[in-house]
Parts: sequence; structure tokens; C-alpha cells
Amino acid sequence: MDAPAYGKRLGVDALHPIYAHLQHPGFLEQCREEKLPLHVWTVNTKERFRQMEKAGVDVVITQFSGYTILVIVWRKALWKAK
Repeated sequence: MDAPAYGKRLGVDALHPIYAHLQHPGFLEQCREEKLPLHVWTVNTKERFRQMEKAGVDVVITQFSGYTILVIVWRKALWKAK
């Protein structure tokens, strides 16, 4: 199934996949083509968090403290402002 295209046809505002879905070839690129933000869950290690940040996901859902979430939101705001 092409989840990004399917989500777009249904009119969703974002996709909320588990982080492992980003390992599927082309998944991230399809989401970007469909202009669907990615809210990835459950990222509970620093290594996975760094992987998601590097991949450019829009939101990380985690059980870490709020600090981790604030860092990625803050960095994205800075990137968009440039």
C-alpha cells in the first residue's frame, strides 16, 4: 500500500507512523511529495531521535522529557526561518 498517497486521498493532515516505517525505501520521499508531515512514534533512544532528526521528520513522539521535543521543534522553526 502507498500510505502517503492513500492518506492524501483521504484528506489527512499528517501521517503518524512508527519510526521503523522510515526504513522502507521511498517512504520519506513519498510523504514529502504528498506534502504530508510526519509525526513519528515512539522514539525512546537518543540514537533513534538523532536518526529522526537527520531524516527531517516533523514531530517526534517520545517518552523522553519535553526537552527532546522542544529541541526538534525549535530547530525546525530555525530552518524554516532561513
